[in-house]
Amino acid sequence: MLSRLLIFKNIISNLFYQLINILFNLILTPLILAKFGSDVNGLVQTIRQILNYAALVGSGISESTVVALYKPIAENDQKKISSIMNACNRVFFNTGYVFSILALIISVIYPLLVKGSLDYYSSSILVLVLGISGASEFFVIGKYRALLIADQRIYIVNIIQSFALVLGLIVAYILIRNDFNIIVVQLGVSLSFVLRVVILGVYINKFYPFLDSSIDKDMEALSKRKSATIHQLAGIISFGSQITIVSVFCGNKDASIYSVYLLVFNGLGMLLSTISSALIGAFGNILARKNTFLVNKGFRFYESIFYTLGFSSYITAYLLMDSFLKLYLNAVKDMSDYIRPSTILLFSLLGLVNSLRTPAATIINAAGHYKETQRSAIIEMIICFLGQLILVSSYGIDGVIFASLVAYLYRFIDVDRYINLNILQNNKLRNLFRIILCFSLSCFIVFLFKDNLIEISSYIHFFIYGGLFFIISFILLFCLNFLFYKIAIKELKGNVIQN
Repeated sequence: MLSRLLIFKNIISNLFYQLINILFNLILTPLILAKFGSDVNGLVQTIRQILNYAALVGSGISESTVVALYKPIAENDQKKISSIMNACNRVFFNTGYVFSILALIISVIYPLLVKGSLDYYSSSILVLVLGISGASEFFVIGKYRALLIADQRIYIVNIIQSFALVLGLIVAYILIRNDFNIIVVQLGVSLSFVLRVVILGVYINKFYPFLDSSIDKDMEALSKRKSATIHQLAGIISFGSQITIVSVFCGNKDASIYSVYLLVFNGLGMLLSTISSALIGAFGNILARKNTFLVNKGFRFYESIFYTLGFSSYITAYLLMDSFLKLYLNAVKDMSDYIRPSTILLFSLLGLVNSLRTPAATIINAAGHYKETQRSAIIEMIICFLGQLILVSSYGIDGVIFASLVAYLYRFIDVDRYINLNILQNNKLRNLFRIILCFSLSCFIVFLFKDNLIEISSYIHFFIYGGLFFIISFILLFCLNFLFYKIAIKELKGNVIQN
């Protein structure tokens, strides 16, 4: 029986971690902007995004390990768990070496492509410094995170990550206030993140003493890692290429502008992901027990809540983004360059479409259907990358976002179709009709409030209006989604009776 307490702990801790992560970026970015300017901030954010997305290759290994661990953990097969973890350790180490070499290559090539206020050698060192925390993910954290996710104890990782972020922010603030250069500031942050390795290692040794490194590696258990890695590589190019292309073709100034929008909308996405991250282990456990009815019922409820939260969040973001930028960048000299209505609209749509595909991605990851869905991941990557290259010269940031939007929309349609045909017993046309109705209702809400907004002059007003818009949107959209949920459950019970 699944522990509701564990699920609750995972959701709350993930929410807390994402809030800390958002605050870390919200506080650190204006500090860097005010101290070093948009050019340096654009360079730092671009390098960080490139390395972060390069590190996502490890997620493919982690996801395949999580799927392999569900059954032995459920059966308390400690020898099997050890053999899988030893295989995971080997793969992560090998990939860690590749990541380190990749970081070294980027440090040599990237500074040649982008000219900014930092010289070539400073930019190269900055890449290596920012790569330190990414390397720690491969050599220690990744394998332990996989174990804790499969064991539904991801809250441990979230607590440790939150501590590292708070420590990193304090270190960065002290260094900036004492006029250290950007390289020293980022080195201090990276070393703070490395502390995660020590703390997590101590926890694993204490609570998983049965792990035995002498047991033979079960490489066959990770047979899905290649397909999972293909998904992550496609994701790296789809997500990571955006700010890189903006930086190379439009310059560091536009990359800085893009990074501020990305900061806000990524923050929303991370908050929404707290639910999906906490539930992957739960769905994986149910699928391992082959409880089809419970999977369908749980997924439909999860999907309804997630759609409601997704639409409500991005309606609120679209309505208030202009006001937020004016408050947030008040001390930045070139603030007016950051406020772009078309970019706000496109980013809101991009975030919405990305959130709509999250429930389907959750169930695909839990079921381990990586090979079966890798074709659509590759097609998404091609649409995204080629579209960005074609549109960036004429339309700049907006062209890059629009190309990504088209690619995300394709992928959402494909994964939604896949899970309804191959994992769940669901009516895909009904789900499409529901999304169209939700989008229509969202347009009505935006039309209702957009022209009646008063000037927001303080964060107090900002949060009051934000709460008001979100609550109204949530109530209206919840009623609509709950109606579809009740219809789906009625149909599901009918199918169970017939069978």
